[in-house]
Amino acid sequence: MNSEYENLHARATQFAVGVVGSVPGLCAYLDVNPEDVMAWIAGATAVPRREFLRIVDIICDELTTSEKHALNAARHAAELGTVCSRTS
Repeated sequence: MNSEYENLHARATQFAVGVVGSVPGLCAYLDVNPEDVMAWIAGATAVPRREFLRIVDIICDELTTSEKHALNAARHAAELGTVCSRTS
């Protein structure tokens, strides 16, 4: 296994921990031991395919949610700009 692959697994796992809120939370979601998650974050072992795909799902859901919030904020700002320009 190359270091890029291990680094991707480590970064993805760390990001998923941030989304879920804790290592124990991610462990519960993935039904794995904390030692496994810590090894993945350290890049000591690769994340098994099943768990990696579930981690990717967590990341995609978070990015989609963030994008929705950003889009709604942009729409709201545009509406305010339109309202402000109408009143000036």
